[in-house]
Amino acid sequence: MKYRLILFIILCLPFFANAGVCEATEHEDFLSFFFRFSGSKNFASDRTVYPLKVVTQVYGIDETGNDLSVSGVSYRSKQQDADLSSLANLLQEENMIAKVHEISAKAFVVQIFGNDPDQGETLHFSLNGNCWFLKESRKHSLSNQHWVIQQEKAPKSPLVPHFYAKPDNQQLRAMLRVLNHLSLVRDDVSLGDIDEAMTELSYLIDNLEARNNYAIEGREQVARQLREALSSFNNDAIIQGSIILGNVGRTLWGKID
Repeated sequence: MKYRLILFIILCLPFFANAGVCEATEHEDFLSFFFRFSGSKNFASDRTVYPLKVVTQVYGIDETGNDLSVSGVSYRSKQQDADLSSLANLLQEENMIAKVHEISAKAFVVQIFGNDPDQGETLHFSLNGNCWFLKESRKHSLSNQHWVIQQEKAPKSPLVPHFYAKPDNQQLRAMLRVLNHLSLVRDDVSLGDIDEAMTELSYLIDNLEARNNYAIEGREQVARQLREALSSFNNDAIIQGSIILGNVGRTLWGKID
């Protein structure tokens, strides 16, 4: 049975110190493996396939629904990995969480969320014998090109599915449309242009409530949350409004799986 768990990684657990190569004689429990993988750099290194394939996926969509998404591939060496913090440290330092998805008996995907709702990462693990190994990392982000009306040389790549599952194309397009619009609002807030942010936010709410191409799952609830953010901005509670926008963005990214 498939399950999803939110893992809040806690540092300095004694279990993390038990690093080593794979010596499992029975099928490893993934969650126990992942706690150990997260806390120990040595263990993580033993359980990573090098050079590690790193896929960068940038999602974009214009106002007519045309796909502007692009992707790229690079490879990370064991030496380059050694310079990075352990996953447990990263999660704590950046206030991030890891969400585990069971794909099959031989495949798990761990979705990493941070403070920036426009970016995320997924770690793809597979079973080799009785042991789990990290085989691929995928980094996801929204394009900084919002509402492109005309772009003569727009990439013609097929729409890259977010995370590991390929959702319905129309639903994905609608979600990307909402996320792009929400990102535009957040850009205005970050620039201190609250009046413009409120104008765009009102427009986004109206679209969610009335337009079919904004018909994402749970759009009524999303619209209510965005109205709370709009009310916060009206009352000069800028930080509270920004927090709500961030939470909405993370929730929407989490639904694209």
